[in-house]
Amino acid sequence: MTAKHSWWFFVGLYGLTLTDNNWTPEQMLFSDSTIAPTNLFLQANEETDEAARAATLAMLGMRPWREILDMSSVKFGNLIQQPPPDAFIAIRRNRKPNKENEIAESALNRAREIAAMLTIARSHGSFAIDGFMDVSSLERTPTIGIIPYPRLDNATGQFSSQHRIYCARWLREPDRFSLAELSSSLEQGTSLQTIDGRVWSIYVADHFITVMKTFKRTAAQQRLVRAALHLYDAHHCATPEQRLTQAVTSLEMLFSGTTNFSLLTRRLSALLPIDTQNHEKIELVMKLRHGYVHNGDRIEQSAGDLTLGLAAMAMYCFAEAISYFPTIEVFEDRLDLISSIQQSTSLSQTERQSLLNNVGSVAPITKTRWLELRSSEVR
Repeated sequence: MTAKHSWWFFVGLYGLTLTDNNWTPEQMLFSDSTIAPTNLFLQANEETDEAARAATLAMLGMRPWREILDMSSVKFGNLIQQPPPDAFIAIRRNRKPNKENEIAESALNRAREIAAMLTIARSHGSFAIDGFMDVSSLERTPTIGIIPYPRLDNATGQFSSQHRIYCARWLREPDRFSLAELSSSLEQGTSLQTIDGRVWSIYVADHFITVMKTFKRTAAQQRLVRAALHLYDAHHCATPEQRLTQAVTSLEMLFSGTTNFSLLTRRLSALLPIDTQNHEKIELVMKLRHGYVHNGDRIEQSAGDLTLGLAAMAMYCFAEAISYFPTIEVFEDRLDLISSIQQSTSLSQTERQSLLNNVGSVAPITKTRWLELRSSEVR
């Protein structure tokens, strides 16, 4: 794809900002996309006249939209509070003027995949294996939010605006990294430190990151991506009830035939490398979901956060496991076999453990490996 035959789409990113002063299109983190700083457009327009500069920055979301849009045509337009993005997800696509809408939708979907990957990786790296997730500092806001702004046509050098207006519920103090730090985390697994002192990474050796980063996916991997996007949306929900129910739905999406919540509970217990006593937490989440959906029972903040943590762990475990099985059905059969041994009341603890050792784990995932993935130590 040559520069002259490409379109660049810039999607506003919230919760992560770059410290770089310079950026070039060659600095691609994710093959077809990357993270770009907001100041790249400030530098590019230094010598432009003020009116053109203001219009470009408004189109990018860096200045109020009312400077270029007739807000009276937008419902409640005069009330809209427009936050500037902390960075951009920059997506490169082949220039196809006859398929403009399809290409734009493809770029926006890709931006959501990148944001979902970053969000779940950050959530996943924020808790110990017995502590699940702590998102109390997020105050019911998503970890990373996105909003589409302009498209740049390299052939003409012209911007065109995408007039989409989103709720700005996600605002928080952003994590700050350089492109070199993000690249090092991706390629070498070095840790990224959040604004509140936690660590996370986007290490490509983790199967979840690999699946979200690449394009050619098996049927099972496509299922994982759909579930991850749903879990990403769950992070955006305003109430613990919404977060819990939507996160549980993302877990349902991982498996076939899991409208049976007892079956889903058993499969998660077989999949997640947590101590047997902690399986009670899985059962608690399912019980809380049932109480809310069927009785309208109130759900506490901590329960919503617990479910996000449980689901984030499941995404990583599922991604790791499916790489060792030819089909999702074979994988589910192994989970059901492990579950039947775990649930047996006729076996002693010694007999149960012996059978589990002979059956083998779902994949080469050990508790030690998962403790290592969630280690708070800088790699």
